[in-house]
Amino acid sequence: MPDTTSDIDTMISRLTERQQREFALKCARRVERLMTDPRSIAVLDVAERHLRGEATDEELAAARDAARVAAGAQPDAMDAAGNAAWAAAWAARDMARAAAWEVAVAAGNVAWAAASTAAAANAAWDAERAWQREELERMLAAGGGA
Repeated sequence: MPDTTSDIDTMISRLTERQQREFALKCARRVERLMTDPRSIAVLDVAERHLRGEATDEELAAARDAARVAAGAQPDAMDAAGNAAWAAAWAARDMARAAAWEVAVAAGNVAWAAASTAAAANAAWDAERAWQREELERMLAAGGGA
């Protein structure tokens, strides 16, 4: 089995900036069901609108700031809900590549934290990484990568 962590980082680096943002949003949407604060979900909506040119940089910054406050208010930043909240906040980062990487890691952490046993946690992490790798391969195959 390949080292999916380095594979994922390498594939993210080959995406365009727009694709990196799209990937970050896809990863965050996969864990949205665990977000407990509406500000975490709202930032994803604003980030998607921003990608379509329907939200300003200022709107995105305001939503990102609110999502960071929401994530910081989570009682446990390492549990599934805490990681999901941070995934939302990171999805709207200024630097697309960093956003994509951080959200991918947070989504893996959500999968791991939501599991009830160590074996289930490892399987959930591996499944999330497999999805990420497949999604990145699909995005790269569709064209537009750097």
